[in-house]
Amino acid sequence: MATGDNQFTQLQADYDALPELPTNLPEKLVKNLVVDYQRACETYSKTRQQIIQAGRSKVLETLDKKAQLCAQLEQLDADAPAERAQQLQVALNEITIDDKALEKQIGKRITNALNCDHQKATDTRKRLCIDLEVLLDVDSPTEDKALRMSIQMERLKNKGLGQGRLTQNDKTLNQAKIDWLCLPGADQTTQAALDKRFYNVIKKTSKKTIL
Repeated sequence: MATGDNQFTQLQADYDALPELPTNLPEKLVKNLVVDYQRACETYSKTRQQIIQAGRSKVLETLDKKAQLCAQLEQLDADAPAERAQQLQVALNEITIDDKALEKQIGKRITNALNCDHQKATDTRKRLCIDLEVLLDVDSPTEDKALRMSIQMERLKNKGLGQGRLTQNDKTLNQAKIDWLCLPGADQTTQAALDKRFYNVIKKTSKKTIL
């Protein structure tokens, strides 16, 4: 990507350095040349964004695979065969993420997988769910109303009443997805319910306004 960007920048510089077109050229021809150049620049920018998005999707897909294996490791009880834990560890090691920061982040979850505090993980994941629900103005379950109110008050105190639009491509939302995959897991039943809740909120983001 860096090589392509450098080449594109150089081509733009070369284009700008070209001498002025002769004044006797037909106006339509000159206009077409300008339009062709602008179209070429737009095509490059669009293709570049598509490549970046595809790369992000691939990284998230790989991260999700590691998170699923890690969840299985977290659910092993004391009576589980040692071979099963070893199999999962080997499978996790075979999956690499082309992002050192993310590899380190999921690595923390993997390291503590066999000593996972499911209750603490439940509280942390529930708070992240509520935080996202607050950001997107999505209703939280009745039993979480008090915690939601507390989070809303914290957000208003720290960020005020300014509004902004959050979409599927927003960096904040992408980071929430990453954090969700890298957090320690709750117990199996609770984790399934929280996963459903979290990803249902994700689906509603395109038309929501955040605080």
